Amino acid sequence: GPDGGQGRRAAVAMAADETMREKWQALGVKEVREVWARNFEAEISNLMLSVGAAGGARAIVALDTEFPGFLYETPRTGGKEAKYGALRSNVDKLSPIQLGIAVAGAEGAVRGVWCFNMCFDVDVDLHTEESVNFLRRAGINFVRHKKEGISSVDFGRRLRCPLLVGPLAPLWLTFSGDYDFGYLLKVLTIGTQLPGAVALFDGMVSGYMPRRFDLQDMLTQGSLESLGTKFGIRRHGSAHTAGSDALLTLELYLKAREENVWLSSGEWAPWSADASGMWNYNTWDSVWSSEASDWNSNTWRIPSHTSEQNHGFNDPRTSQAAWLW
Repeated sequence: GPDGGQGRRAAVAMAADETMREKWQALGVKEVREVWARNFEAEISNLMLSVGAAGGARAIVALDTEFPGFLYETPRTGGKEAKYGALRSNVDKLSPIQLGIAVAGAEGAVRGVWCFNMCFDVDVDLHTEESVNFLRRAGINFVRHKKEGISSVDFGRRLRCPLLVGPLAPLWLTFSGDYDFGYLLKVLTIGTQLPGAVALFDGMVSGYMPRRFDLQDMLTQGSLESLGTKFGIRRHGSAHTAGSDALLTLELYLKAREENVWLSSGEWAPWSADASGMWNYNTWDSVWSSEASDWNSNTWRIPSHTSEQNHGFNDPRTSQAAWLW
């Protein structure tokens, strides 16, 4: 009868939930999961499960990229537009080699770490020899990247998921992340050239990742490696590989949050402790939370810097995150 059918459906749903919980718990380790074309679909699904288990919009997602150098040097003078011009020229002409993503929940538990190894051919793709040799010494296998790397088109299509980008995206975390966001935007837009002005770039990044935080804005003295040592964080994996660096960025953030490093600066931080010691978001919920419950993937449009593709993407939430220089 109807009641029996409902009971069976409820039992199936409960079993599926339990399976997901077990899988999420298994992912809550700090071993970097190496992802190539052959296991890409399975691991991108695991990433989505991890973000969902970490709380979706309340999750913390740390990003790091490895890329093949700089064809254009960043000018020491000239302001934001000049610096952005160099970034845009480099990102438009070069391709990422690795994208690392580490995920944690609001409570600070690490849910998983992934290193997505992209298709990259040193015989064809532009690079600087100095950077490629440096990455080889760090352990990056360029022969394997050529033969087994992930298609940037496939990766971009799978990343454009409401769990990761858009109004309900998690907090995206970087350390000196200007180029990280530039290359991520290139992947998300399937290789589209970056917009011509820094304000347009900022608007596009904010459309995909309305909440983002760069650790170097607050921890201004020291490299990622030296700050990790200072805070007593043990590195997992090799330095200058994207998965290991993403995890170190995430754990450095969690440690700094735990020790209330932000409180001495008097500046905004995305988390704070209340009187009971529980951590709370200090985000722009007053701006967007009332609309979030009505949002769905059918109404959000991919942000674009071209007017014919913009689809009226003028959501006030997209203007909240500042350009991270």
